[in-house]
Amino acid sequence: MTERTGVEYSAGRCYYELKVRGYSLKKMRKKARQRDEQKRDAYWETITELLIAGAGTRRQLCFADETAKDTRALRRWRGWGLEGDRVEIEELHFKGKQMSILALYGCAGFIDYDYKEGAYKGDDFFDAAKGMIIPHLGDYSRGEDNSILVLDNCQIHKTRLAEFEAMVEAQGAKLVFLAPYCPIDNPIEKAFNVFKQFWRLNFGFLEHLEAGTGACSAIEFAMGNCYKDPATSALRTYTSCGYVA
Repeated sequence: MTERTGVEYSAGRCYYELKVRGYSLKKMRKKARQRDEQKRDAYWETITELLIAGAGTRRQLCFADETAKDTRALRRWRGWGLEGDRVEIEELHFKGKQMSILALYGCAGFIDYDYKEGAYKGDDFFDAAKGMIIPHLGDYSRGEDNSILVLDNCQIHKTRLAEFEAMVEAQGAKLVFLAPYCPIDNPIEKAFNVFKQFWRLNFGFLEHLEAGTGACSAIEFAMGNCYKDPATSALRTYTSCGYVA
């Protein structure tokens, strides 16, 4: 501005002028440079066509994906305390371990899940999907809920793609892949954020539950309680991702 006008403006003046013109300081959202908007448009065209040809409702859509639950990453690091006093939390001390969770998410919230220590590989995903994704898929031709399965482009989802597609089709469902680098179009990504936040807020209880009765109990409790009203929250999440029909 100084070069163009010959006047040196203070930061405060710049801030004021932006405010009076309707601008506000916002947190910038990261956008993957690799994102291809044409492929994203093609994805939305496919979804729109499937919904129009089907029951015309977003309830036909369901999403599957993986997330990692690392013991150390999900620990709460801050808490309220008097100034000058140390804030301590009593917890079990053991080496952090990574737990991978595969979940299926629909308009009613989390539908089912699987988990394992370490990361999923192609065969792991395929074997888990047979038990906790395929049985929940509906018949697309009848307009049933969860009859359009959406996955991202993670390589493990395509390791045994022909076999997986055959299982989906045998259920009468459709399989669609998101455009690359488009987590903003994936409601389960936001659902996982809520799940992880719930785990952080209830870290001590859930870690004791996991140590006492196993990871299955802790994960099931967190998924069942991270939303007060799972169905209402899931529909809002769908809407925020653009699925409004």
